[in-house]
Amino acid sequence: MARATSWAIVACAGVVLALHAAGWAVVAVRLLYDASPHVPRMQSIVAVALGALTVRAAATQRRRTRRLLVAAVLASTFVAFVAIPLPPLRFENSGYMADAADNIENRAKFERRFPIAVGPTSSFHSYLGDLVMARLDRAYRASGNSTARAYATLSRLAGALFVIELFVVAAVHRYSRRACRFVALAIASPLALLYFGYYELGYLSMSAAVVPLLAVTRGGETRVTATTLTAGLFQGLHTALHGFGLLGLAGGALTLLVGYGAAARRAVRTLAFASAGVAMYLGWVFIYVVGMGISIVVENTVQGFGFRRLFDEVIIDKRIAYPVFSVSGLAEIGLISLVAGVPLLLLAWIKSPRSTVASSAAFALPGLMFLAFWWPPGAPVNLDLLMAAFPALFAACWLLASSHRRAVSALGLMVFLHVLFWTNIGSTLLHRVWITAPS
Repeated sequence: MARATSWAIVACAGVVLALHAAGWAVVAVRLLYDASPHVPRMQSIVAVALGALTVRAAATQRRRTRRLLVAAVLASTFVAFVAIPLPPLRFENSGYMADAADNIENRAKFERRFPIAVGPTSSFHSYLGDLVMARLDRAYRASGNSTARAYATLSRLAGALFVIELFVVAAVHRYSRRACRFVALAIASPLALLYFGYYELGYLSMSAAVVPLLAVTRGGETRVTATTLTAGLFQGLHTALHGFGLLGLAGGALTLLVGYGAAARRAVRTLAFASAGVAMYLGWVFIYVVGMGISIVVENTVQGFGFRRLFDEVIIDKRIAYPVFSVSGLAEIGLISLVAGVPLLLLAWIKSPRSTVASSAAFALPGLMFLAFWWPPGAPVNLDLLMAAFPALFAACWLLASSHRRAVSALGLMVFLHVLFWTNIGSTLLHRVWITAPS
């Protein structure tokens, strides 16, 4: 039964990934004729260079040397997050931080986006992230540019959490070569660019620690259970920061269900992960309502999502959402998929043994399906949501970290993805068609 379930998940993931690949072929034509290539900026150069250095360091025979080098690289990564911020709000005369520019320039819009900044009400979809943002805004209120500083500081805090999680992964795996290479690929990924001061919240849902922690299957039941619970707590925290973390929760639970071992052991691990994740995710609601007297509004979260149809156009938020099976629909899916890093998963499957495909397919399936059918209103500039919709980026990195050669191949692909990152935000590749004048 478990074997049949595994193959069913692999088949579903393979079909959806083929749809993404069809989108890449369509969008390649648009990139060739409509895009203006942009050389990666300093943030990309630093991220890839630190990743390459760590891959090289992972080859050393001495564990103590690897430990010192990884610690130095992680410290350098956080310093880079703080010292080399992204271009503020605009790049090549194009805005690329979604609604952040409006929220910063207009206090009323900021307060509509973060109602907890002015009263005891919070939106559900990112209620913990909103609380942190509101507290930072209050702390910087006397400076006169509190909203901009709050966004920038939140990105640095997210970067600090990212670095801490990578340190935990390296320590749990005792600075093995694979763990060190995983740290390298995570730092070199385009997602890491958002920790250089991206003014949004979606990427707060991404946890770098979950996949490597769930990969711990040896060392006794106590160690396995502890890492499983820790993975759940990390993912639950990220989900409370932003609701897109539910994709990671679903992926982690599926991964454990189709993993190795007896059915009872898999069920216990799945229950432990899901329980810890949900408790960390929703436990804050009790603190909000009982301890802080804050009410949480859910309706706007549900109404804010739109999904494509397979063959027919549909109107979402006064704009045309092209169907999945159309040239325009496939072009959008392809570009969004490339930005999110889905090609890394395909590379991982090509390079890795077939025995490793089932668990990674299970983790990736929710994100692959969501990216194929979700219609993001602000695409392709709301990078925080586009990247957060594919937490299996880290599953791909874990597979590719299994050998030096695979890690080097991944770094080569990441260079292309960094070029695409800057090309995407410097070129207007997707046009939303309004059926009425935008308000």
